[in-house]
Amino acid sequence: MPTIVFASPKGGAGKSTSAVVLASELTRKGAAVVIIDADPNRPVTAWAKRPGRPEGLEVVADASEETVIDEIEAAASRAPFVIVDLEGTASMTVAMRSAAPTWSSSPLRAASWTRSRRPRRSG
Repeated sequence: MPTIVFASPKGGAGKSTSAVVLASELTRKGAAVVIIDADPNRPVTAWAKRPGRPEGLEVVADASEETVIDEIEAAASRAPFVIVDLEGTASMTVAMRSAAPTWSSSPLRAASWTRSRRPRRSG
């Protein structure tokens, strides 16, 4: 059961967009998917509240740096695909969690619906 993590130390790189597109396409092909929104700005959660979310796509909205591994393990018991959207700042989540995924990606550009939030400052 693959766990796919979208991670980049840079905010606005397109992690949330890529996570949503992949999760939506897998769901439309008939797969059960859990997407974990571990970004404190919760862009995936905001997207999931809009019309058009595919049936069978579960969004976990309350993951944090401290709970993300437990959320991944729990989600893997419910669905064959687990997709994780990490926060876009250099954090211990990005550094420490990179060993957990089956596959990871660092996208380069965000969609317009993820740009409406204020950028977070690290440090």
